[in-house]
Amino acid sequence: MALSMTMNGAAGTTRTGIIKTLGLKNTEISAVNDYYKLISQQLQSIDKEVVFNSANSIWHKNTIAVLPTFLSVNHNYYNSEVSAIDFSSPSAVKTINNWVKAKTNNEIPTIIKNISPDQVMYLFNAIYFKGLWSNKYDVSKTTDKDFFKENKKVVKCKMMTQEEVDFPIYSNKIFTAIEMSYGHNNFAMTALLPKKGITTFDVISTLTSDSWRNMINRLSYEEVTLNMPRFKMNYETSLNSLLKTMGMIDAFNSKVANFKGINSQGGIYISEIKHKTMINVDEKGTVTAAASEEYTELGIPEMINIKAICICHF
Repeated sequence: MALSMTMNGAAGTTRTGIIKTLGLKNTEISAVNDYYKLISQQLQSIDKEVVFNSANSIWHKNTIAVLPTFLSVNHNYYNSEVSAIDFSSPSAVKTINNWVKAKTNNEIPTIIKNISPDQVMYLFNAIYFKGLWSNKYDVSKTTDKDFFKENKKVVKCKMMTQEEVDFPIYSNKIFTAIEMSYGHNNFAMTALLPKKGITTFDVISTLTSDSWRNMINRLSYEEVTLNMPRFKMNYETSLNSLLKTMGMIDAFNSKVANFKGINSQGGIYISEIKHKTMINVDEKGTVTAAASEEYTELGIPEMINIKAICICHF
């Protein structure tokens, strides 16, 4: 979603690279904007038993001229909040982090640590999801059990248990999959358990859009005893190398990047795309939160190079 917002300010081969990376070949950008407006509204209203919030924002240096068309299209289709602030102010970092913190219900308290004098823009997408299991776990049945790590080490964990419950199941030679729904069954977690001797990478290497659809279509209800670890994980990474590999090359190149749809003087390029997420699973359900950001650079003729920052998706 954040990359699509950024795409609204791109042109030429820079835009083509983003389109390729997003798998949107032969798709009009106007259709992409329409889709995200629709899907965002639907995801946030489809199940009253589930909290799903998606929020976008654009923060730019108050001394930089950003084209109104770029801001308006992202406001109209992505409901982006737009703020022009003094990036040199000691309160700027706190102001931006507070927005991310609020939109992720305090699950992600910080996304940036400082703002360099070069930076001129941040573009953020933040997601918060909280779902209660349709089939809830009995806390009294949660016990310490062995969890077998991929390196063959065994550790103790809090293992949640449901006995003799019907779940959608699919199994092949590589893994067994189970679908666990939330609320009124409009959202679900699909968990894949590798078969004995199979690694996580072995499972991932088999996953394509076609194989995933085939798996989902072949799920069938079976009565099982389900053991599920109670867990919480945090993850943070830069997506630059991955996105370049996928075809988004020019956007990171200060010499050829074309983001004249953001600033007519040109020179903007992405310096970093950052992704941060957390997930917390317990007997009641699941909480997930994510925030993403892109760092772009803006070089203006006869002026110093200026960095801009944007943020990407969950």
